[in-house]
Amino acid sequence: MKVERISEGKTLTLIVDGRIDTIESQEFAKEFDNLDSIDELIIDLAKVDYVSSAALRVLLSVRNKMKDKTIKLRNVSDLVREILELTRFIDLFVIE
Repeated sequence: MKVERISEGKTLTLIVDGRIDTIESQEFAKEFDNLDSIDELIIDLAKVDYVSSAALRVLLSVRNKMKDKTIKLRNVSDLVREILELTRFIDLFVIE
């Protein structure tokens, strides 16, 4: 898994490339260590074809950290969308 970070003011975009499985989720979590100055987080999942339950826990943790701030999941593949729907995570994030 690779992650490209793009900062524009108080918006951080993470472009993720690869599977986010149990092992990779630990590295994925490190991408969210310092979000204090961020008001909007965009996670581009166009190149992600799989997210594990560990990756979902990371997303939930990020949502709890950012509280009332905006988190968008962008370019979600059909398979990842299905996982988000089955786990009801689809209701926790803005999906673009």
